Amino acid sequence: MARSAVTAPEAKTPAPLHELVHAIHAAGADDESWPEVLDRLRSHLGARAVTLVHHEFLGGGEVTLYESATGCSGGMTEYAARNPWFMSSCDYQPGRVMTGDELISTPELRRTDFYREVLQPRGLLHLLCGVVDQRQRGAHVLAAYRAENEPAFDAAQKAELSLLLQHVTLSMRSQWRWQEAHDLAHALLRLSDQDANPAILVSADGELVHTNAAGARLLERRHGLRVDGGRVVAAHPHDRRLLAETIARVAHEAPG
Repeated sequence: MARSAVTAPEAKTPAPLHELVHAIHAAGADDESWPEVLDRLRSHLGARAVTLVHHEFLGGGEVTLYESATGCSGGMTEYAARNPWFMSSCDYQPGRVMTGDELISTPELRRTDFYREVLQPRGLLHLLCGVVDQRQRGAHVLAAYRAENEPAFDAAQKAELSLLLQHVTLSMRSQWRWQEAHDLAHALLRLSDQDANPAILVSADGELVHTNAAGARLLERRHGLRVDGGRVVAAHPHDRRLLAETIARVAHEAPG
């Protein structure tokens, strides 16, 4: 079987390390920027492609979370159950960085269906991967690939990835915490909407932030409360100052 040629990505001058680290942490607040970050990481490591995947060891399933904009690793998750690099979950401890030949020797890799059906058609052979974290009965893995006609990743690249992996882990954990908080907030808001009691959330100066359905009906009827210029105020003019002072005092005493 003829080996497919792989065209080398356009050479780029690697950005300073501090810029790459900054971009990694910024991606924790903007997940759409991860493909660009992985592409910068690909250039920094001299790789053909870089992916961030979640591999489930029990069923062998795999999901590609992000992939470098430049690369040729697409479609590899379909063969995840036969990937010999994932033979043992014990190898994938958080923070560990490994090369492919530490997991399986190159001669043994070439004898596998995974090599013949996945790597060889893409012209790939060498792997460098780092374990971002273990979650949901699997591992989040950052993987960099090189072509068969290129040298394997060496100790210098392992050390570089080991350093950068710490920042990727911090960024991803920040992203997960934000997502969990976001999901919890939406779940609470959905429960609030089903509550027959009015619930109205305002800022310290009375600006309306959120209200459930019962609260919206209360404000629309203008019985006791109303919305004026985007702020919740007392329906009766004589009560407005007292309400504003009460809201401000409560917000000051409990800023959370």
